[in-house]
Amino acid sequence: MKGLNSHIIQNNNIVIEAEYLSMSIENKEYGINLNFQKTKILDNIELGLGTPLAIQIYLNETQVDKIHLIATSIEAENDNLNILAKFDDNKVSYFREYSSKVYDIFIKWRNNFDIDWRSFKTTEKKIGWIRACNRKNGLQAITSEGEKFHLDCTEIKSKIDFFCYIGEVLFGKTGYMGSFETEFEDCLIYICHANPRHRSTIVIHNFESLEKLNERNFVSDFKNRFLERMRESDFNIIFN
Repeated sequence: MKGLNSHIIQNNNIVIEAEYLSMSIENKEYGINLNFQKTKILDNIELGLGTPLAIQIYLNETQVDKIHLIATSIEAENDNLNILAKFDDNKVSYFREYSSKVYDIFIKWRNNFDIDWRSFKTTEKKIGWIRACNRKNGLQAITSEGEKFHLDCTEIKSKIDFFCYIGEVLFGKTGYMGSFETEFEDCLIYICHANPRHRSTIVIHNFESLEKLNERNFVSDFKNRFLERMRESDFNIIFN
């Protein structure tokens, strides 16, 4: 299994080159566990209790996260490295609650796994999927004019499913259309700005399946907010 290329930095020097494999968080104060493979020491390093480290994780050639940690335990065996740490409160890290899920997905993509948002059973993992799609593709534009898209409501079981699915409908398997209302609206603004003449059509199939869900607030938002915002963004909405 290939990991994500990473650098471990101490005193502004890259001291270890490795592949990031996984991260688990039991407690932010002391229970962040990171695992690496193919470790290569590049410079003198002092590892021990309380050692400040920066971890750079390369999602791809252009996307890099930097996490600042205080090491509480470091174990090395052959070319494998395990770091137990806590966040360094004196430094700003690019890390969010969903970040480890994003890293997991990028590792699967790097290893050519065929993954689908429907395989994720929790809202947290689906948010990780959406964030990964955003990191991979950024905001996306509809380049054609007058294209017709089909949205099957039987695919939607919750609000987060809608955000996963509408990205897929418009832009393919890893398409991105936000993970909450404001991001969704930002994506629509970008679509109109990038191609003011797109004039796309969304055909809604099996709408009655949404009405059977327990999430009444979402059904109301779907009809009165999401679809209305799409109409305002030059989408033609048809119920089939």
